[in-house]
Amino acid sequence: MRRIAILLLLGFLQGCALFENKTTLIKPPQSVPKVWQAQGKIGVIFNGKSENASFEVDFKKNDYQLILTTLLGLGQVIIKSNNQGLLVDEKLLRTNFKQWMKKKAGWHFPIQDLGKIAFNQHFDNSDWNLKVLSRYSNHLPKTIRLIHTIKDIKIKLFFKDIAIATLK
Repeated sequence: MRRIAILLLLGFLQGCALFENKTTLIKPPQSVPKVWQAQGKIGVIFNGKSENASFEVDFKKNDYQLILTTLLGLGQVIIKSNNQGLLVDEKLLRTNFKQWMKKKAGWHFPIQDLGKIAFNQHFDNSDWNLKVLSRYSNHLPKTIRLIHTIKDIKIKLFFKDIAIATLK
């Protein structure tokens, strides 16, 4: 079992090395755009357990869709938030992302602050310490580390692509 876990981890790390690192933006905007999207990888360590996933996120004003896909595509969760509420895999929940994540995982990721993180805006969240580990040539973040100030949670975000779209 340990060998399988090591092989899967090595396969994941090798796959990360093969990704083309790019960003669609030439110059970072002065504020978080109303419509933007990003793709990448997320790794979370919580109480000694690690989870990895690919992510795609699309923001349109305050509405967003987040798709998380686990290693080898063996699992996928689609989370949508809009004025009707939170939809998780097309099931409408009468809650928001923060409450849903706290119930599901015991903590929450600051999804509404992701635009501030992606576009180098002032990130002021007392629950998290943020460190930019690497940047693209246009100064947008490439790799980010978030460490929870109280709980044993570490998050590493790798942005494969960050793009601004136009509102339709």
